[in-house]
Amino acid sequence: MSAKPKTSSANDGRLAYSPEEAARLTGVSRAFLYLEMQRGKLTSIKIGRRRLIRRSDLLAWVGEAEHAA
Repeated sequence: MSAKPKTSSANDGRLAYSPEEAARLTGVSRAFLYLEMQRGKLTSIKIGRRRLIRRSDLLAWVGEAEHAA
């Protein structure tokens, strides 16, 4: 029996995602997410040494991108 790799979905009940997980969920690069955080367009929080993107902030950011397109 082989272990399945963990995958995240927007409906998994989690409150926050790492930038890597958020990039995988949205289909953009990790570097682009960090650039958006640096620009102030995507809010993130830091807990200890971890940077996290709240699910609500990620959904709002995607919604704004859809609206701007």
